[in-house]
Amino acid sequence: MAQAGGQAAAGNTAAPRPKVDKLSSEVVDSNPYSRLMALQRMGIVKDYEQIRNKTVAVVGMGGVGSVAAEMLTRCGIGRLLMYDYDKVELANMNRLFFRPEQCGMTKTDAAAQTLAGINPDVALESYTMNITTLEGFDAFKATLETAPGSGTSRVDLVLSCVDNYEARMTINQVCLELNQTWMESGVSEDAVSGHIQVVAPGETACFACVPPLVVASGIDERTLKREGVCAASLPTTMGIVAGLLVQNSLKYLLHFGQVTQYLGYSSLKDFFPTMDIKPNTHCTNALCRQRQAEWAVGAPAREAAAAAAAAEAAAAEAAAGPLHETNEWGIEVVADAGTSGVAGRGGLARRAAPLAARRRRAVLLRAQQGEPGVSEDVIARLRAAEEEAARLKQELAAAQAAAGAAAGAPGGDEARPPRIDGGDLRRETLFSGVDSKQRNWLSESDVSFFTGGGPSEAVGADGLSQEEQAVVQRRLILGAVAAVGLGAFALVPTGQLQLVQELLAQAEQLVPDGDLPALQSLLARILGEPNNLQQNLRDAASCLPTTREVEAAEALGRDVYEYVRQIDYDQYFDSRAAARDGRLMKQYVDFSLNSTKAAQAKLREFLALMPAEQREAAAAQLATLPF
Repeated sequence: MAQAGGQAAAGNTAAPRPKVDKLSSEVVDSNPYSRLMALQRMGIVKDYEQIRNKTVAVVGMGGVGSVAAEMLTRCGIGRLLMYDYDKVELANMNRLFFRPEQCGMTKTDAAAQTLAGINPDVALESYTMNITTLEGFDAFKATLETAPGSGTSRVDLVLSCVDNYEARMTINQVCLELNQTWMESGVSEDAVSGHIQVVAPGETACFACVPPLVVASGIDERTLKREGVCAASLPTTMGIVAGLLVQNSLKYLLHFGQVTQYLGYSSLKDFFPTMDIKPNTHCTNALCRQRQAEWAVGAPAREAAAAAAAAEAAAAEAAAGPLHETNEWGIEVVADAGTSGVAGRGGLARRAAPLAARRRRAVLLRAQQGEPGVSEDVIARLRAAEEEAARLKQELAAAQAAAGAAAGAPGGDEARPPRIDGGDLRRETLFSGVDSKQRNWLSESDVSFFTGGGPSEAVGADGLSQEEQAVVQRRLILGAVAAVGLGAFALVPTGQLQLVQELLAQAEQLVPDGDLPALQSLLARILGEPNNLQQNLRDAASCLPTTREVEAAEALGRDVYEYVRQIDYDQYFDSRAAARDGRLMKQYVDFSLNSTKAAQAKLREFLALMPAEQREAAAAQLATLPF
């Protein structure tokens, strides 16, 4: 059932505001669009008024969909299509948007009633239907088409705010048939996390390309729900997900910022992961594979258009010239000409400012007289600036040299040669030919303790006092520890990772037995003390000789860490209302086993990047250590 918007909310005696024909940026209390049009004035959006030409369909008017619809309405979207089959209940009052007096109304009609009162400029269409039925599928598709059977869509974007896989697959199929981009959203069953995802036919993965684990395992998701047990829901989490969804939608519709393909949200740790999900070339949906082929054919044309647009933008920027070249107050940005030396920040920087100001006044005078041309003037100023910079550098170098000569060496002695333990040392790492600038292992006082004055171990004990003998003994003990400990410092990460390999092999034996306590204990050893998996992966990767190898190792390290974390599903069971029956246990045992094998494979790839001599030295040294 469709219903056009425009009526005021029930019980609201105030007359609705008149419709606005044209958006205005005038800052007055009676202008509902002044703060939105400010985005255009500030250069964020090129033409905000284009939003009135956009049509968005919101499927599912629950905790996310209803809030998303309200946000779009307040943003001034041109046309809004709303779909749901359910009615408003008191149980929905823990969420935003709906009100108790709307109980019994269909959600779409209640939404149209509220939104028409908020912004009468938006054309609202209310459709009460179940899109997952055969009739609902056809009706849903027909409402999106420009004309019945046309195969083209009249909407700019479809937002999926449903709570089940069946409805998502329906939206996926309809959008594939109409070649329509849509955005999927969801909130977890425990109400503390959620996500949004862009689905562009052919360009990104469709919803059948990467199905959820439950579906991929061949389990009917409807059998997981138990009578009398409902999922949790928080208005905060749903409001955040709705905000992320509409923000991404506005960027897509009005062409500003970066449209994120996938954005997750976990409220427990305020974690916002992002990723790109590429289409599966072996997707079970034949229409998805067809869209992928069509997208690939158009790749050269898109690349050429992108290159042309980039060139045009660069030319426009060059033609525009520098921003704020001059100003009426004579303010200029002048680089500091040195450090905290004699003629550094204080002297030369202060002298540079008047010189630059005089050049600016001369340029303005020549410009007023009509000569020379703009391009010649810019070149002349650049040359003058380069000459001035060279002269100031020479003066600074002379001033610093004079200051150093005047200070002299303490006591008139010759300057001491730099010590090998200097704080800015570039030392060769364990990997041949690799330099790394890092903090020295021993400070000045540490080295003085070992090499400075005082009692020496070369003197017999009879010639030393009791206190001097204690100092000598302390030197010997610390020296022995440093020789073993510091020498093994960079070898330990690789050796510990080899130990992790052995522990993962043990985990592979424990997973099929379902011995979760033993598995948890093993994972705690891998992720925490004494193996510290994540830190050792980072340390080992950072020692590789080239940037490309470091990036490859870091990517593998992240995979290893994530696969290891996925092995233990005890926390998942604790958060679910469903009992741990044999079927569910087998499902997650299989998943844990796959994660264990994947972690081992990725770790082998990671260790293969380490030089062979490094791995052998680490293994040999760890075998001799007492821990």
